[in-house]
Amino acid sequence: FKQKTAYEIPLRLVGSEMCIRDRCESNTDGIYGAVFLQATFPGIAGIYYGDEIGLGGGGDPFNREPFPWDSEDKWNKELMEFTTDLMNIKLSEPILKYGHFQMVNFDDDYVIFRRKLNNESLLCIVNRDKRKRDIEIETKAENVELIYGECSIDLNSGKLILKDLADNFGFIIKEV
Repeated sequence: FKQKTAYEIPLRLVGSEMCIRDRCESNTDGIYGAVFLQATFPGIAGIYYGDEIGLGGGGDPFNREPFPWDSEDKWNKELMEFTTDLMNIKLSEPILKYGHFQMVNFDDDYVIFRRKLNNESLLCIVNRDKRKRDIEIETKAENVELIYGECSIDLNSGKLILKDLADNFGFIIKEV
């Protein structure tokens, strides 16, 4: 038996009937990061009902409150839009479906990994530090395109420099 790493497991499940939902209410940054990883890691993104709107809950037996179909004012519409946008990217990008995983770099503030398929790749950056800072990444790409997120990008002599990262949870950059 060989223990698998997180990116080798075929199902990305953040919530289920066994999870306490209060984490959504108290740690919105964490849930945004989890959704970003679900959309960009290999495997199937399993979204349990209500996770896409930040549905709350508590300890057992109240860890799952009913879905508020008739109360859209209780929905976290920003989280729903974020989830929808990223899952649509996962559906439309073959690299996110079939590409290989390569860890590039990480520290307490960010995680950078690459998904590769044939001659293309996507750089995926989880930004845990929402203060303004620059990140420099080595690349063999001749061209880059920002697929998701808002920042300025400069490609120069095998270095990709991302600037103005503040207030973004993640970035997806296509390398060609």
